[in-house]
Amino acid sequence: MATRWVVRWANTARIGWRGRRERRIPYWPEERILRRQRARIRAIVDHAYRTVPFYREAMDERGLRPAEIRSAEDLARLPLIDAGALQRSPEAFRSSRYEPRACLELYSTGTSGSGRRLALWDVDALRSKLAHGERDRQVLYGLLGKTWGQRRLSLFHSASTTQKVIRFLHDQVVVPRARADTTYLEPEIPHEDLAEWINRHRPDVVYSYGSHAEQFFRYVADRRIPLSPPRVWVYGADALSPEGRRRIEGEFGCRVHSTYQMVEAGRVGFECERGDGFHLNIDLCAVRIVDLQGRTMPSGETGEIVISNLYNRATVLLNYRTGDLGAMAGAPCSCGRTLPLLERLEGRTSDLLHLADGREILDHMLIHALKEELKDVLQLQIVETGIGRFTLRVVPARDVDRDALGRALIREAARALGDGDRVSVEFVASIPRGALGKLRRVVREPATPGEIGRPEGAGA
Repeated sequence: MATRWVVRWANTARIGWRGRRERRIPYWPEERILRRQRARIRAIVDHAYRTVPFYREAMDERGLRPAEIRSAEDLARLPLIDAGALQRSPEAFRSSRYEPRACLELYSTGTSGSGRRLALWDVDALRSKLAHGERDRQVLYGLLGKTWGQRRLSLFHSASTTQKVIRFLHDQVVVPRARADTTYLEPEIPHEDLAEWINRHRPDVVYSYGSHAEQFFRYVADRRIPLSPPRVWVYGADALSPEGRRRIEGEFGCRVHSTYQMVEAGRVGFECERGDGFHLNIDLCAVRIVDLQGRTMPSGETGEIVISNLYNRATVLLNYRTGDLGAMAGAPCSCGRTLPLLERLEGRTSDLLHLADGREILDHMLIHALKEELKDVLQLQIVETGIGRFTLRVVPARDVDRDALGRALIREAARALGDGDRVSVEFVASIPRGALGKLRRVVREPATPGEIGRPEGAGA
């Protein structure tokens, strides 16, 4: 036990020392940041070629040598991959230098309709991730007006990847309660109870899904529920609409803040005090915006965000399509940071599902209930065909027992929804993508005769 505490204090000191440097990096000259990025690109590409099956085979097929990939632009010479590739063959992207049992397994169900997928993170990379967070924590501390004595409320699922990473990192370091005292509540807490809790405990900052924040404040405003809001509401995992942000900040006087993170890439970017977009940590994660053919888009034009994680060595993902849509700003931010600015981040939204008993729930709550079944699903789309009427459109993994999978999906969906709701499953070969290749997770369509109420749909 004593040894464990010594290790935790040593980690805390090491991360604290690194954190002081991380605070300055967003203000470095652009060329210095790019040199740091290029050095990491060369290192991760060399590592991938030597130890990761997918990249060794892909580079050999293209006649590429690691030394030829020297910059973010050169990464485009590697094949574009997507969540489906990782979901189907996670072992193809794992480094042979890392034993899975020595890494942390992180799962993402994503918000773009892909199935459950696994990414291994090496422990050193996760500790680095904690130090990297000092870049965006400095913004939050400024919005809160203090660095110590924070009262926090977290509204993420206890079984979510977010909470899993938090528990892991807290086991690695020492976080004095004098600095931050955090309460964890499940996001399914009724809005009236959440408002009462906030009024009673007066947290300084609340963390939640973007869609949860939007729905909560809309409900409070509609019902005229008294609320003493926190100073800052931090959202992540999915998007908050511009209208929702204006309501929270304008009507309630609660400052909204966000970071852009994902299981596959870590800390991609963060909002500054101006809130005009996300400063991209390009020395940690190279980013480019592409069209449907994978060609890089110019600043100001919307396309799909493609990332390359430059510091996680256990599962290596380069030229990875996120399914998110965004556009790069054409000019630097006036805050003084030199990290490039993603001026628009679109997609990653959650939709409301309308239940038979009159309730509305966010679609990610249904996805969370299906998390175990999603390991056998390549793509999933929720089709709302009427109030309380849903079809789960599923692209199953190869060699899966469709009857068993269909029954399991219906069973778990019924538990998450209400007694009056009816769910069916439709197996399909593929799900068409919409604009710029985005897969919509929730669509609303008229019911097909004979479709609703079937125990499971016919395969395509």
